[in-house]
Amino acid sequence: MKNHQVSGRERQASFWKPGLSAGAAVLLAASLPPAYAQEQRFSFDISPQPLSSALLELGRQANLSVLAPSSLVDDKSAPGVRGDLSANDAFMRLLAGSGLRAEFVNPTAVRIVAQDDARLPARRPAPGAPEQASRETERIIVTGTTITGVYPASSPVTIYSADDIARTGATTMEQFIAKVPQNLGTFSQYAAGSTVDAGNPNGVTSADMRGLGVGTTLTLLNGRRVANSNSGQSVDISLIPASAIERVEILTDGASAIYGSDAIGGVVNFVLKKDFEGAETRASIGGVTDGGMKQGGFSQSLGGSWTGGSGLLAYNYHSASALDRSERDYSTPAGQGTLTPNDIRHNVFTTLQHDVTSQLRLGLDAGYAWRKVKNTYTVPFPAFESFSTFNSYASTTRQAFGSLGAVYDITDDLMASVDVSYSRTDVEGERASVYFNQAPTPPPTFSDFSTLGSSLDAVAKLEGVLLDLPGGSARFSVGAGVLEETFEGISAVTNAQSAGELGRQTLYGFGEVFLPLVSPKLDIPFVRQLELSLASRFTDYRDTSEPGIDQDFGSSVDPKVGLLWSPSEDLNLRGTYGRSFRAPSLTQLDRTSGAHYIFDLPVDGSPAYVMAIVAYPAPDLKPETAETYTLGFDFEPEAMSGFKLSGTYYSIDYTDRIGAAPTGGLSPFDNTSLLPDVIYRPPSAAFIEEGLRASSLFANLNTSGIDLSDPQAASSALFALPSLWIYDVRLRNLALSRQHGFDLSVSQSVSTGWGDLNLAANVTRILGYKQQSSPSAPARTATDIPGAPPDLRGRLSAGWSNGPLQATLGVNYVDDYSNPWVAGNPAVKSWTTVDLNIGYDVRAEGDASDEVVRLSLSVQNLLDEDPPFLGEGSNQAILAPIGFDPVNANPLGRLIMFSVSRKW
Repeated sequence: MKNHQVSGRERQASFWKPGLSAGAAVLLAASLPPAYAQEQRFSFDISPQPLSSALLELGRQANLSVLAPSSLVDDKSAPGVRGDLSANDAFMRLLAGSGLRAEFVNPTAVRIVAQDDARLPARRPAPGAPEQASRETERIIVTGTTITGVYPASSPVTIYSADDIARTGATTMEQFIAKVPQNLGTFSQYAAGSTVDAGNPNGVTSADMRGLGVGTTLTLLNGRRVANSNSGQSVDISLIPASAIERVEILTDGASAIYGSDAIGGVVNFVLKKDFEGAETRASIGGVTDGGMKQGGFSQSLGGSWTGGSGLLAYNYHSASALDRSERDYSTPAGQGTLTPNDIRHNVFTTLQHDVTSQLRLGLDAGYAWRKVKNTYTVPFPAFESFSTFNSYASTTRQAFGSLGAVYDITDDLMASVDVSYSRTDVEGERASVYFNQAPTPPPTFSDFSTLGSSLDAVAKLEGVLLDLPGGSARFSVGAGVLEETFEGISAVTNAQSAGELGRQTLYGFGEVFLPLVSPKLDIPFVRQLELSLASRFTDYRDTSEPGIDQDFGSSVDPKVGLLWSPSEDLNLRGTYGRSFRAPSLTQLDRTSGAHYIFDLPVDGSPAYVMAIVAYPAPDLKPETAETYTLGFDFEPEAMSGFKLSGTYYSIDYTDRIGAAPTGGLSPFDNTSLLPDVIYRPPSAAFIEEGLRASSLFANLNTSGIDLSDPQAASSALFALPSLWIYDVRLRNLALSRQHGFDLSVSQSVSTGWGDLNLAANVTRILGYKQQSSPSAPARTATDIPGAPPDLRGRLSAGWSNGPLQATLGVNYVDDYSNPWVAGNPAVKSWTTVDLNIGYDVRAEGDASDEVVRLSLSVQNLLDEDPPFLGEGSNQAILAPIGFDPVNANPLGRLIMFSVSRKW
């Protein structure tokens, strides 16, 4: 998977422009004095390659800001440029025959325009106003900072353009995120209801960087929060259409000082298209080669510009049929059900920008998504032969988002902005259940479920130049805001109504400073560049639930420090330290979301009754805190043109992380002494009564014969049973959750007589991941077991292009791990799959316009490799015997998609 990581030589106030392809437009602000002129000569070494990346390289080598709309430079190639040339001459050679030219809008900023000026960038000045192109570049924010015009080079940020995503073969956002090695498929659309987390019956897909839990990765849309789906647990990224994406920015570092809560494991920012001129139509169709699952889609985009502004309107449609368990031999023993949902999606969004005056700019983003899914499955519950259910879940999700922002230039060096964003996710559905292994079998039960979540965020910010340092201009941002969140609904799992309308008001203030202490122009030996970033955020939580939850989480101040040191032009060393504070989510505080049930099975080899208390919060639930560290390097030797090597060591030390007590792959019922916080004798009748009152009886599952309708009487009777055990799966604060590991990426671009070749690799290795439920319990492994991250994941890719033809071959690897719940602890084999993507551009001879037809063929899992078999026997991570681990693999097999797009 090719990625875009700005190098040390690109980082001096570099940034990305929303609406520009990451490969097509990189904005590289210069650190040179104002006297710099376009005729200054440089030693250029740029190999033949796509025009987008060639412009990026030219800007890096000449320390220039280059504004290149994707509508102009996509699908074009550039010749090589080598030798001592002026910047102006280098641009002329690079753009020869492209129908484009370079226009210097100030001494350090260049924009690419059509030679006849018929296709200028979408933003144009108001009548009589000066050109604002350089101002335009100063208002761009990249994930990982609140300061416009600054690239957070000390943090590990990876940017995937729309072309990068297409080259992976992914046709949806959930397919793409599954190919990112740092992500774990904790919530995925595959085999709904089969994992221990049965709270994902609707096939929601969520980002989970580092496998810390979906609540620890902040998912943004155009840099703004989105209301959670899936009973308020996480953002459903499958509602974001791939055809609407301009780029995806992934920060694999803690960023609570920048964004507040939910940014402990990382941040994933989906940036939608903005600047677009004309129209584009896309259509795709395909399916698996073994089975009945088919998939198709259609999208239409319309964009235009006017004096002082621009706008874009886009519609997207996606449809997929289900893959049935009976179509996969390894899943047939699981009984009736689907492995992927019946899935229909509609999405429409619009974006508008307008210059009211030369100082005041307004922007509007708005969208609406509609998704209908249906899943069916049989689940032994728990994983014993005594009980099972056949479930059917059908749900409709409606998601709306909108944001309105205003930016005012107070002076050339000072800017004020106000932004208000709102998001709402509404899920409505019906669940039908049939219970098996009961005499007599009752008729099906039907129940409606629904959830409604909303998020309203308003923030005001002041930013600009703080002072001039020897290395350049120090920049700052300060601001304050308020975030209002609400959630209510009926659980799809327990059919219980939430405790009223849950709500929270979060007041926050933040400040950030970027200090370029040393720049290359100072010519200091072994300190070519030195940058320091400081950020801090104050957060105060206030409960607005009705009725009140009556839990005060107070306030917190969370800092972050980043340092970048470039001892030479070839090498950058970087590091960060940050602290995070996260209050429990609204659904984690909802005591009606849990369940209890009583079943009989052997415990420590003797007959017993087990009372399970599941998924509701312990009474003393506290906020989470974490400390995160990263140390990394970026190596780009000048002697090896096109070669890049980056590595990052990370450490995440969680305190009071919220989760169920870990088992580390052990069965709690076989040896209770090893898991004293998971399985234990009830401490009192009052403890049992609290569990009965705080949660719902799941599926009428009670094999004790004791009437549970009166919790007080039932608790006394249950406590009197000498063989009763408590299986405690409540949400609690863990004493320890610590992970550390290493990310490595390497790429090489080579130009040959038969085309351009790009090789890349992205690998993540977890060196250790331990969890401990309480200080008295032993620490357990949280990796290399089913349902958890493996210690090694990676993706290799090889891309080739020659004129209108492009091809990319990708190899995905998931390391082997063990299944401790199966006798003999057998290995779950490693899984290697191959993806192929081929694209061809059809263009009339001599036509240099954007009116091009692109044909593409993508094949995921080209060799049709089955997911690794989990083995026979009981499994505490996978409830149903589907034969594979849906957290780390998928059942699709070979998936072929053909698509065609036309720019008008």
